[in-house]
Amino acid sequence: CIDPRNAALLDLASHNITDLDRYGLVVLFRVIGYQFHDNGDDITDDVCQWKPVTCYDKVNDGEQLEDIGDDEDIIKEETKTYSVNLEALNLKGTLPTEIGFLLRMVEFNINRNLELIGTIPTEVGRLDQLSKRQEIL
Repeated sequence: CIDPRNAALLDLASHNITDLDRYGLVVLFRVIGYQFHDNGDDITDDVCQWKPVTCYDKVNDGEQLEDIGDDEDIIKEETKTYSVNLEALNLKGTLPTEIGFLLRMVEFNINRNLELIGTIPTEVGRLDQLSKRQEIL
């Protein structure tokens, strides 16, 4: 079985993707057992198209982004923030330290995943945009 971190690097490298947020999300999904590909998500899609991710436009007072399609140029990465909702998906394992790469994440919901274990990584302290820290408890 390949290490989730190495698998994420291989996935991203095979598509020439170097985005740290995307790497952090892929590692997170792999480590805790979210079936990324089984849920129809594609690593080459804009992260806003991934099912557990909702994107917001920082420039327009946090307005939710909808239907932006595959054209990532419509809104630049640095103007996006996002939330990740993984509630009640029977996830298992420990949150990886790579969660610290999710610098534009404003909300993170892992409630009702009773088999998540361990402590919250200290790297969560780097996530200045995270407005609902209680959602990760």
